[in-house]
Amino acid sequence: MVTVVEVEAIQGSHFALIRHGETDWNKRGLIQGVTDVPLNETGLAQAMSAAERLMADHSHFAWSAVVTSALVRARVTGQVIADILDIPMLEPMTQFAERNYGTMEGVEITRARELHPTGEYPESEHNDQVFERSRAAIESLRETHPGGSLIIVSHGGLLHTLLSRLHGTRLPPIQNATVNVLEYSDDGWVVRVVNNDDLFTQGAPQ
Repeated sequence: MVTVVEVEAIQGSHFALIRHGETDWNKRGLIQGVTDVPLNETGLAQAMSAAERLMADHSHFAWSAVVTSALVRARVTGQVIADILDIPMLEPMTQFAERNYGTMEGVEITRARELHPTGEYPESEHNDQVFERSRAAIESLRETHPGGSLIIVSHGGLLHTLLSRLHGTRLPPIQNATVNVLEYSDDGWVVRVVNNDDLFTQGAPQ
């Protein structure tokens, strides 16, 4: 496995996008969405492991701050990372909240897909909306922290939509507490790392 520390940095803004650690609903295969589910013990351990991975790369990217969604599973993951790296937590950004899955929240993922194969659930947020708000949020951070290196702790559905669309290819599901690196330079947005793997070394997953 290629770790983030092995990625060659380029000039520009760098973002480490982290999915929160595991919750009991993750373990049970339930859709969480905007339901505020806390981390379990495994999730806390995963947050520490993510922090250690980022710490190993700290001098390379000089991570300066952590920003999270307002949901507790992301905030606690972010706080663990901020404490270990000894960097500040910025105010939570609601734009990084998970997709609202409407009536399917609390339902098993496999059951929800059986009922709605297209992934469009009753009273849910459309993926286009998820992409637009998350992209607007990261563009805002890029403008307020030009050339900076920030850590964003968010959610699997949102990160998958954001990274896949910026990359132009559907990426694998984003795993709990993995590091994903997004860079911005004069050439635009580049997804460099997904689930701790360097796309430029491993080849872009299909």
